[in-house]
Amino acid sequence: MFLLTCFLVVQYVQNSKNWLTRYPFQNQPLLKIEIPDTCANKGIDLNPLCKVNNLTKLSIQNCALKNTDQISLLINLEELDLSANGGLKINSLYKIQGLTRLQLRGCDLNSIDQIMLLTNLEVLDISWNKLQNIDSISQLVNIKELNVSINKNLDISPLKSLVGLVKLNIQQCGLTQLSALKPLVNLQILQLNQNPYINIAELQYLNNLTFLDLSCCHLVSIYVLRPLVNLENLLIAFNNTVYLDANLIDMKQLQMLRVDGNGISDFTSIEKHKNFNNLNQFGERSFDISNQKNPMKTEATQLRRVEYPNNYLKENQNKRKIFKTRFDTLKLEIKAIINNANHIQFTSSVVQLFEQLNQAVSQ
Repeated sequence: MFLLTCFLVVQYVQNSKNWLTRYPFQNQPLLKIEIPDTCANKGIDLNPLCKVNNLTKLSIQNCALKNTDQISLLINLEELDLSANGGLKINSLYKIQGLTRLQLRGCDLNSIDQIMLLTNLEVLDISWNKLQNIDSISQLVNIKELNVSINKNLDISPLKSLVGLVKLNIQQCGLTQLSALKPLVNLQILQLNQNPYINIAELQYLNNLTFLDLSCCHLVSIYVLRPLVNLENLLIAFNNTVYLDANLIDMKQLQMLRVDGNGISDFTSIEKHKNFNNLNQFGERSFDISNQKNPMKTEATQLRRVEYPNNYLKENQNKRKIFKTRFDTLKLEIKAIINNANHIQFTSSVVQLFEQLNQAVSQ
C-alpha cells in the first residue's frame, strides 16, 4: 500500500490486495481520507476504517460498496462522498448526525428516506439515481445546495419547504410544472435544462436569480422572465424561441446570454442592450474589451458574451453589424498585442489586413 500523507490528509491509492491493511495514524487528528475509483479497490474491506474515529472527510467513489454499516461508525464525519457505488444501501447513514455535505451521485437509489434525520446537511447531491419520491428532503431545513438532476419523472413538490436553497439543479427530471419553486425566493443558481415542455411561469417570482439555464426546454417565449432583473447568466439555447423579448434590455446585470440553436432572425433587442459589450455569433471565445473602445459605440459596461450560432439571420444589415463587430474585436486584440510584440512591423500589417476586411464588410 502506498500512502500520500500530510499529517491531516491521507490518500489510499491503488492496492492489489483489495483491502486496507492498517490505518497507521488512528491516534492523529486526520481530516480526510480518499480512496480513488480504481479497479483494485473494488470490494474493499473497510473494517480498519472504524479505528479512525476523528475523521471528518471521507471519499470512497466507485469501490463497489454495498452498504454504509462500517462508515456509519464514523460519527465525526462532516463530508462524505460515496458516489458511483451502484446498489448501495444507505440504511445506516442517519447515525452520522454531523454530516453537512453528502454526495450519493449514481448509486442506483430508489429511496432516500434514511436521509431525513440528517438535518445538518447543507449540500446534498443525489443526481443520476432512480428516485421519483423525495418527500424526506422536506425535513432538511438547512440545505443550501441541492442536486437532484437526472432522476426521471421526479416529483419535486417537497422542494417547496426548502426556502433556504441558494443553488438547485433539477435538469433532465421530466418536469412540466414548477409551482414548488415559487417559495424558493433565495435561489441564486437554477439549472432546469433538458426538461421539455416545461411551464416557466413560476420563475418570475425568483428575482434573486443570477444564473438560469433553460436550454433544451422547447420554449417559445421568455416573456415571463422579465422581472428577473438580477440575472447575470441566461442560457436559453436549443429551444423553439423565434424572437428575443425586448425586456432583455431591462436585465442590466446580464453578462452572458446564450441563444444558439433557436430560429431567431432579429437580434435588435441584443444590439440595443444598455450593457452590450461584445457580440459573438459563432459561440467562440468572447474577448473582454470593457476597458477598450466599444466597437458598437453603445453604453456598454457589463455584458461580455452573447452566443447565437445556428440561428437565421435574414437581413444583410444584421449580418454586416455582426461581422463588423467581430472584426473590430479582433483588431482590438491585435492592437493590444502590438504593445508587447517584438515584430511590430509584421503585426501592424495584420491589423491593416483586418481594417481592409472591415471596410469590405461595412459596404
